[in-house]
Amino acid sequence: MGWRKFAGALALLCAVTGCTSTVTGVPSAAPGAKAVAPPKDPNDPCGLLTPEQLAGMDLLPDGHLYPAEPQRTLPAHCGWNMAEEEEGNSSARDSLTVMYSTAIPIEDYHNSKAPIEQMQAGGFTWGRYESLLGPSSCDLAVKLGPMSFVEVGSENDADFSKACDRAKLALPQVAAHLPGGQPAPPLTPKPKPPPSPLAALEPCDLLTAAELPPLHLTGAGRKVGKDRDPTDTIGHLPPGCEWDPTDENVHGMLSLYLYDKSAAELDATTGEKPDEQVKSGDRTWELNLSPGGGRSKCEAILPFGEHAAVKMTGANWSDPAKACEQIRQAIPLVTPRLPAG
Repeated sequence: MGWRKFAGALALLCAVTGCTSTVTGVPSAAPGAKAVAPPKDPNDPCGLLTPEQLAGMDLLPDGHLYPAEPQRTLPAHCGWNMAEEEEGNSSARDSLTVMYSTAIPIEDYHNSKAPIEQMQAGGFTWGRYESLLGPSSCDLAVKLGPMSFVEVGSENDADFSKACDRAKLALPQVAAHLPGGQPAPPLTPKPKPPPSPLAALEPCDLLTAAELPPLHLTGAGRKVGKDRDPTDTIGHLPPGCEWDPTDENVHGMLSLYLYDKSAAELDATTGEKPDEQVKSGDRTWELNLSPGGGRSKCEAILPFGEHAAVKMTGANWSDPAKACEQIRQAIPLVTPRLPAG
């Protein structure tokens, strides 16, 4: 599950349940297996997956460690973000979390609840426990000893039937690092798409200073997106530029983004169909007159091959009927500055 939600859920779980009861019959290592010793550093569950394993699951290599909080009955846990996240819908392909407890019984942590299903992976019997976050979240745990357990979590807000997919993929990888676990099967990362034909462009150069006043824009463009804006700590947006309006009571800011994914993928993310097509030279933009149901907003997407797209967004707060007027004027200015092909 997403590690930001995960951390909050842990605190809420113990606040609601008290984390004090015990139960028998929980998932554990195979019968006859020796008691499982903790890893070299039980306070660092981030060490239960290697960079190679994380790459094979399309996860970023740097995990976010949350130290154990014994006073709140919270074991140490680690979260990894997806290497690529969907704009505005990151939880559709969300992160993975791994928790390692060496001082809290699994019975206490799960408040005496039995697992709702069990499965075999990596030489252990894992159980799925009901999640405080509902059916979009999946928590798979195994008891390693009286005071020790490991839990792997993932989620999918867009499709509940896929909530466990990433956690199940990770189970044998995590198990391989536990004494008594079986060797992990190899993982093959998805092939990377070819470089975007838009990669060399600077989005803020696609409109000149002289062109801004007729568009009701002012000031230099502001760089946004991953590794371009120091205030963007999440990095969900692709390279882009934002221009402020001359009168924010009339217009919204104009935003332009260069994606390394197709226009079809962007449409699939929002579930919206274009309302109109706008020709500019030999290219055709797809216009959405009210993205997200916002009557005052406008969005235009330009397909640019199989692995690239340009997106512009704007708004007219004073006259919704003119929401797309600004973008219609910007399209013939931006289009000639894009690569040929």
